This record gives sequence, C-alpha cells and structure tokens, in this order.
Amino acid sequence: MATKTSLTGVINGFYAAIVTILKIKGALMAVVDEFYATVLVDTNDSQTYTTKVGTVLPYNIRISKQGTHCRISGYFRNTGATTITASQTSPYKIFTIDEAELLPYDAADSFDSTFQKYVGFIKTQAGTEIRCAVMKTTAGGYGFYALSNIIPNPSDGVSRYEANILYDVKA
Repeated sequence: MATKTSLTGVINGFYAAIVTILKIKGALMAVVDEFYATVLVDTNDSQTYTTKVGTVLPYNIRISKQGTHCRISGYFRNTGATTITASQTSPYKIFTIDEAELLPYDAADSFDSTFQKYVGFIKTQAGTEIRCAVMKTTAGGYGFYALSNIIPNPSDGVSRYEANILYDVKA
C-alpha cells in the first residue's frame, strides 16, 4: 500500500537523482500496486492489521484499499452465552484498526465535525440485522464497532454476522 505522500516522494526524488530504468520501474510499480492492491486478510488469531478486543467475538476479514477508498468485508460471531449490548450512543468495539494506512477519516480530519462514522448494515443467515461502523471514538480510538446488540450464536441458530463497509482513508 502506498500513500499519496509516498508516491509524490518517489516522483520528486527523480529531480535530485540520476534517473535509471530501475528507478522508473520502481515508481511505476508503486502506482500499479496502488491501483491493484493486494487484498489483506486478517483474523482474531493472526491480528496482523487489527487487534481483537474481546474473546467472544472471533472475526475473519478482508481489507482492500485503492487510493483513499477502503473496504472491509468479512464476518464475526458472538460465541458467548449472552447478548452484547451496543447502541449508537454506546458502541461496542469488535476490533481495533492498527495499520496507519487503513485508518478512516474522522471528525478532526474533516471539514464537517459530524462526519465520524462509515455505517453498514449486517444481515445474518437467520435474518437478524444489526448496524456496525468503521469509526473513531474518544474512548476507544479507531476500530470496527457494533451499533446494535449482538445476539449470541449458539442458542439462537444465527451462524454469523456478515459485514461489508466502504470508507475513506487519509491520503
């Protein structure tokens, strides 16, 4: 993954250096990698780009980034015995986003102080729907949050919650 700043730095480096075929190829490959980025895979076990918050919400996600657009898709499940309480005003963090290039814009980065969440709806195989968001909270920082109650899977037959959220990242 590359940022606008890193790509600009490579291009500007040509001014001060002797331009070689390898340097041009390297710069062009960085642009190609940005357009056709590798899809990142992460789980509560590997925690390569994320950090799990609890032990009863295992997750498996795929993250793809193109320029300033990012998509998190995957699933999580509540393996605990009780419902996890969450709401718009009291969100429940499922995992922290650790990779700097995957952090969403937040109120501090935006011209609009109310622009804080990228919300998606998750539907389960049993038809239960909850809200979730990629966002930043004052208390919890950047992460993937549930904004609705998460019912336990073992007792009600719900196999998993599937998510697909698009959001913008910092350039």
